[in-house]
Amino acid sequence: MDENPPIPRSLGLYRLQLELDALRLRTGILAANQQDVAQALSYWTEISTLELAPAADVLEGLWGNPLRILPDAEPILRSSLDSWFRGVALQRLYSLQQRSDALNTLNQEQEQRAIAALTRLLLVGGIPVLGLLIGIITLIGWVGWHLWRKQSLVGSQWQVPWPGVAVQVVLTGWFVGFFGLGWLVPQLYVGLLGIPAGQLSSLQRALQLLLTYLSSAAVGLGLIVWVARTERGPISPQEMTSSGDPTPEITRDVALDTAPAWDGTEESDCPPSVKPSLKTWPETSIAGLDLFRVRLWGSWPLWSLGAYFAAMPMVLVAGALSQILLPAGGGGNPLLPLLLQSQGWGPRFIFFLVVSICAPVFEEILFRGFVLPSLSQRIPMTGAVLITAVLFAAAHLSLSDLLPLTALGLVLGVIYSRTRNLLAPILLHSLWNTGSLIALIVLGQAV
Repeated sequence: MDENPPIPRSLGLYRLQLELDALRLRTGILAANQQDVAQALSYWTEISTLELAPAADVLEGLWGNPLRILPDAEPILRSSLDSWFRGVALQRLYSLQQRSDALNTLNQEQEQRAIAALTRLLLVGGIPVLGLLIGIITLIGWVGWHLWRKQSLVGSQWQVPWPGVAVQVVLTGWFVGFFGLGWLVPQLYVGLLGIPAGQLSSLQRALQLLLTYLSSAAVGLGLIVWVARTERGPISPQEMTSSGDPTPEITRDVALDTAPAWDGTEESDCPPSVKPSLKTWPETSIAGLDLFRVRLWGSWPLWSLGAYFAAMPMVLVAGALSQILLPAGGGGNPLLPLLLQSQGWGPRFIFFLVVSICAPVFEEILFRGFVLPSLSQRIPMTGAVLITAVLFAAAHLSLSDLLPLTALGLVLGVIYSRTRNLLAPILLHSLWNTGSLIALIVLGQAV
């Protein structure tokens, strides 16, 4: 039974009121800094929450008529404001108090913060520019090399034992589970904690996000395992040994100690007779099939790193087209406000687990490990890579990010088709998400 229903509602409304008052407090400082004192005073007089009302009274005294300096004005401003807004308010206070020493110290602190913020902005902007130049060179060189050698940019097709309808079953089941668990898990989480959703701390919201994502990912992985186990199909004669037992391709890779040398550049171009021997251990795959393969050794990290740079110009161009074609696309990553509002490294570490580890592993198993091979058996490989990339982008439910994520999905599909190793797209996906996460954190600290 709901013993105290009015209390959670009142607490939630008070929190919204507190956020609104914080916005009024800062907007008033912006107006006062632009010499619009009347507008600033109108914002501050509307503040009613207990936490911010003292700061509003102090600001009214500093810019009002007559001027007045309230007791404990400095500690109140320091506790209620931060960053640039605190600096403007303290500068006004010290000027009225004629404290030149404190004013000089404040100016030095602001200069140091400005230099630190500029350094962060240069890092966030400069590193991508350098990566963009490297990416253009890498992309032109890789495409030109394959055209000169008259080779396909994508790898060969897969052979899968399950029917084409399995893709629809898995994707539909995962989408239903995604939306259903996206509503159910937060409700259960809040109910078990006994805390209103609006009163969750940053760490509790991060844990809620992690549990919600893991539950929806478990549904998708469970469907893939179910399809892989129930739709194997017959084993071909080429996959049978002389004794009549099926021989997994992994066994052939490990057992061929006398195989000719292989340069390790492109897995999809290499016939089984010349694949590496013990250097490929340890690896996993479905017995007799080139599916869901994970190989620790090899050149796949270089593929991921090169593809990371090559994806930069493609995503940039796609993003520019998206701004032109979809100027009001809406959407966006729902994780961004949670990240920007998070306090401490505990929630940020959990966000890192979700964005840089859980999401790359699950999404690459689903889209590159399952959907791409399934489509490649029924349509040309280039079309399979393109359709998989579009599905990957659409799954993020952001119209404004549809084209950039499609471009990234194309690169992910190409390197998986060439390396035949799921670790390659997983690493690329993780690098991309980690770079975006770090940029958001750095920019958040620069504000």
